[in-house]
Amino acid sequence: MNNSMSQGIDLIWEYDILKPSFRFIVDNNPANCAPYHNTGHLLKVLTRCHEGAEYHELKGSERDELMLAALWHDYGHSQGRLKDYKNVTNSRLAVVSFLKNNPIEGIHPETVSDIIKTTQYPYVVNGADLNLRQAILRDADLMTGLEDDWFQTVILGLLTEFGSNMDDMIIGQSKFIKSVKMNSKWGKEVKRNSWHEATDNLKKLKDIWF
Repeated sequence: MNNSMSQGIDLIWEYDILKPSFRFIVDNNPANCAPYHNTGHLLKVLTRCHEGAEYHELKGSERDELMLAALWHDYGHSQGRLKDYKNVTNSRLAVVSFLKNNPIEGIHPETVSDIIKTTQYPYVVNGADLNLRQAILRDADLMTGLEDDWFQTVILGLLTEFGSNMDDMIIGQSKFIKSVKMNSKWGKEVKRNSWHEATDNLKKLKDIWF
């Protein structure tokens, strides 16, 4: 298990290019305190993407654009009020606007936006068509079930945003976890080594609940 949210703060402290975005997001993100798609989720995905970048030896702007995409990928999420196409479109527009108004040498706003677009769910871009950074972000976005607070965020958080109930959420998440396919070499290794934690937790929860 991991506390990726704290590690995300460490990364923002380490990488100056992330600081302006983080300050803007905390000051302006309508979803800062959303049940699931909150700013804590952005920090967790940032941490995972950095892990994937390290694994694949991404450096400089290649790494930095990926980290910026992670930090912005669910900015302004509607928490179930809009289709995910609109959520992703809104986050892409927000990051492009911010980076154009606050340019960073070597960072291309449209490239950051292009990385984010493949997080739209249900997926509209086939896994085989993802480039490496898109694959890392998509994989990282799937790893919340490996966090210490998985029950609060994945189960109760998504239940609240979806307007669902515990029965349906447990059954749905059990099926979802079993169906997950990772796309990057890093993501596949994480799944091979750690995915049993997520499946075991859901099995225990299912045994408790039903």
